[in-house]
Amino acid sequence: MSALTPQSYQRAVAGALLGLGAQLAAAAGLAAIAFAGDPIVILPAAWYAAGGIPVWLCLLLLYHQHRLERMEALEAERLASAGPDTQLFGETAAELNVAQRRLEQLRRIGLPLTGLCTGIFLLAGAIWRIGAAETWLSAHAESAHGLTRPLLPMAFALGIAFATFLIGRYVAGMTRQAEWILLRGGAGFLMGTALVSAAVTLALAFVHFESYALLHYLPFVLCVLEGLLGAEMLAGLVLNLYRPRKPGETPRPAFDSRLLGLLTSPGSLASALQEAVNYQFGFEVTRSWFWKLLSRWLAPLAGVGVAALLLLSCLVKVEPQQQALVLRFGELSRSEPLEPGLHLKWPWPVERAELYDVTRIRQIVVGSHAHLKDDQAPILWNNQHAEAEELLLVAPPRALIQMPQGNGETGGGKAPSVSLLAAEVFLNFRIKDLVAYSRHQKDPEAALVALAERETARVLLAGDEDTWLGPERAALGPKLRELLQAEADRERLGLDVVFVGMAGIHPPQEVAEAFHRVVQAHQEREARIEVALREAIGKLAAAAGTPELARSIGTEIERLETLRQSQGDAAALAAQETKIETLLQAAGGEASKRIAEARAYRHERENAERAKAERFERELLAYARAPRLYRMRRYLEVLADGLAERRKYLLLADRRNLTVRFDLKDQGAELAPVNMQSKE
Repeated sequence: MSALTPQSYQRAVAGALLGLGAQLAAAAGLAAIAFAGDPIVILPAAWYAAGGIPVWLCLLLLYHQHRLERMEALEAERLASAGPDTQLFGETAAELNVAQRRLEQLRRIGLPLTGLCTGIFLLAGAIWRIGAAETWLSAHAESAHGLTRPLLPMAFALGIAFATFLIGRYVAGMTRQAEWILLRGGAGFLMGTALVSAAVTLALAFVHFESYALLHYLPFVLCVLEGLLGAEMLAGLVLNLYRPRKPGETPRPAFDSRLLGLLTSPGSLASALQEAVNYQFGFEVTRSWFWKLLSRWLAPLAGVGVAALLLLSCLVKVEPQQQALVLRFGELSRSEPLEPGLHLKWPWPVERAELYDVTRIRQIVVGSHAHLKDDQAPILWNNQHAEAEELLLVAPPRALIQMPQGNGETGGGKAPSVSLLAAEVFLNFRIKDLVAYSRHQKDPEAALVALAERETARVLLAGDEDTWLGPERAALGPKLRELLQAEADRERLGLDVVFVGMAGIHPPQEVAEAFHRVVQAHQEREARIEVALREAIGKLAAAAGTPELARSIGTEIERLETLRQSQGDAAALAAQETKIETLLQAAGGEASKRIAEARAYRHERENAERAKAERFERELLAYARAPRLYRMRRYLEVLADGLAERRKYLLLADRRNLTVRFDLKDQGAELAPVNMQSKE
């Protein structure tokens, strides 16, 4: 330690200042890139770069204190060589070593405290930012959000990567000197910053070519890297507390990461790789002629492989169902797409080909149910068959608009201004013009969805719910397809709308039962009308044989009533009655039967009454000729009629000694009161 001069540590201070400046510039530059685009995506890179700032500050203070300690030691040696008379106030050497005591405090407290703060900073940042990155990814899965022009940020990130790599390699070279070994921790952070900046540059390059996968997963990778480094620093800090130390040994600080050390010392990585290969084969395979030949020709073979890949990128194979667009630095290089077959182009990255399935029929669902359930349940008005139901506006019912109000006007305040319906619209389409499909709209399918939603709402609003639930439902799909095709051609989407189908139009689920009750009431009304018609036909057929004849007889009866009310000619009335009677007799139904029965009853009564009248005349003549005989005969007839159902008893014995026995159980064996004392 005594052989070292302040100038040695002055170079370490200069290296620490250079590393601190580079780390500050890298953190500020990455933060500027993050907030110029989307902080959620690139901010973890700036966070990592900021984690190296306290490391460089600690190293700067440490080597500055080393320089002061060397100056103090040299001054103490000079005073000691001058003799004891030159000491002021009798101070000892230990009391004059103030810089050395501060240096020991920095080693004992400053280095562990810096490692602890850096580890907590990186670990907390990783936990905090990974949750925000996951939320952002779920909301922006198909875009780069704020990074719409990535070329300038990409160039800036590339400059940061290049500068930090050069400075990191320079500082890493200084660590070969034993007195500058502590700079290895800061150099590792600079090399890690260069690696992170290179990853950001690569992600932005992919964004320029409209590929967002690397940019979306970049924050997760950076957060995992920060979490690993933070956990390693905290674990190293804990292990250093229990590690035995040799006198005068400077322990490796916790912020000097072993993982980042692989970047600062790539030779150690190569030697570790060779040792791993030798271990797997069981002998020194790295000293064999094959390994040496492979090491010598690895670069030419890699060059041949890259050249082969570039030559293969000149070929474009287009399948029969596809067409291809050739892009030169992101712009169309040919006015017409490539048809199926094998074609040539400039190698990547000068030109690249994008293949599209132009014959494949695609389908989108618009309307109220964009996401139907997969439980295969029947789609009914009153069941939940979609994840969410969005209602569409239709015109109010005409019956409510034309309903008269109290002042005699139609329409008014009680009629709703609009009604609501739910509809599932399935739209099938394919690519018709590939150049228009790729040039005029960033996302033609999303534009078609917007057009379909707009046209569906506009068409449905032109009719009421009775129209779309009734006769016009079948014609709605073709009509909507024509409108969508016209709008797609006007917007130059390059799409051909093949089919539009209305899978279901129904009222809101909450009021579906009310619509069912209306339909049920209509069905019941129709059923009752049919029953009434059946009963009417049955009664007409029973009355007059056939319904047509019954209606004609009814017409003739109405004409007869008209003649009677108008007091027409008697002959006309008689002729009309005869006509009706003839029709009734010819019908042979219930009416004809009733008329025949009435006539029979009339003839029967007439004959009976005529017989009674004639009999009375004959009896009157008989009475006039022999009154006593007539009375006696009538008396005997009445007596005979009265005694016809009576029991008769003949008493032929003497009444005074007469004994009469009756069976009282026989109800008919009753004896009328007889005066037994009578002598007659």
